[in-house]
Amino acid sequence: MQRFLVLITSIFTILFALSVKVEPNCNGMTPRPYVEPITLANMAFRGAFQEQGIPSSAQLGNEFRSGRVTGQDIVQAAIDSCYLNNDYGMETNPNFARDVESQLEAIYAGS
Repeated sequence: MQRFLVLITSIFTILFALSVKVEPNCNGMTPRPYVEPITLANMAFRGAFQEQGIPSSAQLGNEFRSGRVTGQDIVQAAIDSCYLNNDYGMETNPNFARDVESQLEAIYAGS
C-alpha cells in the first residue's frame, strides 16, 4: 500500500511539473493576451525589442529582407519582453508570425 501511495504521489508531482508553463520574469508587468501584428511590426521598427536582439529601423529592414530576422523572431521577442503573453499559443502560431512579416513588408515597401 505504501508503494502505491508513493507511486501516485510521484505521478501527480510529475503531471504538475509538466503542466507549469515557464514564463519570462516580467517584474510586475502584465503581458497582453493579444497584440495586433501591425503593432508588433511598428514596435520592432522603433526599437522596442533591441534588448531581445531585434535591430531597429533600417538595420531591421536589412535583417528582415535577408531572412536573419523573421516574424517569429519578433513574436518571440514580444513574449520575452513581457509585452505579449503566450496563453493562446502565439509563439507557435505560424499565421500570426506571417501577419507580422506582412506588416514588415508593408513598412519596408519602396525602401
